[in-house]
Amino acid sequence: MSIKSKWINFKGGMDYMFSGLSARGIKGVIEPIWWGAVFGTGITVASGMIGEAHRDDFSDKFDLQTYGDGALIKLPEDCDVGGYAYLISKKPKGGMELSKGSSAASAVMPIDEQEEVTEDITKCMVVLSEWAMDGNFKFADEFKIATNVTYSEAGNIYDIHDQTNWLRKDIIENGNDVQTLKEFVEAHDDYEEEGDNTALYAAEFGKAASAWVSYVKNKNGNDPYFDSDENIKNVDQYAKYEYDSMTLNQWFGTMGSMGAAMILFGGLSPITRRSAAYGERKAARDEKLAAIKLMEGRDGPIL
Repeated sequence: MSIKSKWINFKGGMDYMFSGLSARGIKGVIEPIWWGAVFGTGITVASGMIGEAHRDDFSDKFDLQTYGDGALIKLPEDCDVGGYAYLISKKPKGGMELSKGSSAASAVMPIDEQEEVTEDITKCMVVLSEWAMDGNFKFADEFKIATNVTYSEAGNIYDIHDQTNWLRKDIIENGNDVQTLKEFVEAHDDYEEEGDNTALYAAEFGKAASAWVSYVKNKNGNDPYFDSDENIKNVDQYAKYEYDSMTLNQWFGTMGSMGAAMILFGGLSPITRRSAAYGERKAARDEKLAAIKLMEGRDGPIL
């Protein structure tokens, strides 16, 4: 398509849009945008819920071993450790390990990644501990912890579409009870609205610090899940939950496109009545485009 044709089409599109807006008026424009926003928000929420439900709670479908001695920790954003909730849990055949995710599930990490994250979190915990010893708990509204967390052994989530496997632990109980340090302190019966609650803060933070120290002391360097190339060892030994990410993506993509269309073009449908002047301009453009198409490939300027 020639530059002149593209320019004519561009002007035609702009003419179509603005003449449609003028014809429908402000009410005709706002209503579809409002409904499109509602629709788009609903799709976003639904896609998140369905997508997570499709993969979460996989332990309900299998007879997996569960443990009740886990801890979840989520550090302040300034610690720069990815914004995950980290699960401290038992390592198969002894020791403890670290996985990352949310309060619903936690992805198993190769040993090298665990070591790197452990080092970063330890540095942050040292700083927070120093603040705590000084009675400074300015981090209390960001630091989150849950103890006595029940979680499953690792299972394999298999994506049929791209044929990938990834190991994760299902967080079964207490995951939804992840609270900030401030929330834990304020829940105490002896919390004083106008008083000094430093002792309460220190006690609650001490629980989290103890859980982390216990993990660091009891972790070991062997990797029961991955080989040196970070491929899963003996992947068939794990209970496998299959899902198709493409099926979900296609459905959500289609619905999302519908929502976007309602937002962007809801007020600009072909049935909108446009002025006679718009019709005359369109006819003139169509004649020019037809002439350009007829002359394409010929030498000489197009007038």
